[in-house]
Amino acid sequence: MNRLAKCADGADVARSSTFADFATHAGQLVISSGGVRNLSNTFWALAKLWYDDDPLSNAIASQSLLMLTEFEPQGLSNLAWSCATLQFVHSPCIAAISAPAVRKLRHFDAQNIGNTSWAFARLQVTDEPLMTAIA
Repeated sequence: MNRLAKCADGADVARSSTFADFATHAGQLVISSGGVRNLSNTFWALAKLWYDDDPLSNAIASQSLLMLTEFEPQGLSNLAWSCATLQFVHSPCIAAISAPAVRKLRHFDAQNIGNTSWAFARLQVTDEPLMTAIA
């Protein structure tokens, strides 16, 4: 799905009648595999493709919530960015991103910091510990 998201016509493909079945099947495989990188990359791809599927997004966010401490900085950033891009508010997941992000902030690059900050602002989530650590 990530390769499709990087294609110029990926969003057109995502609007095709067969993409919903593909996305659901791929999402279920990723969720059942439990890999944090796969979870964040799949959610990023769905957001990049502007594919709004609340049950699938909810399943990915819920599974991610169980493993947030295992996420690398880019994964945390991708998770927050994906929620914000799709305007998908999974309050428990968004709130829980803060603590591991603050702990790992010294490993965040500029893009991770920018994407995470932007995501919290777009979702209108005020998280003082995260914003203070970023500042």
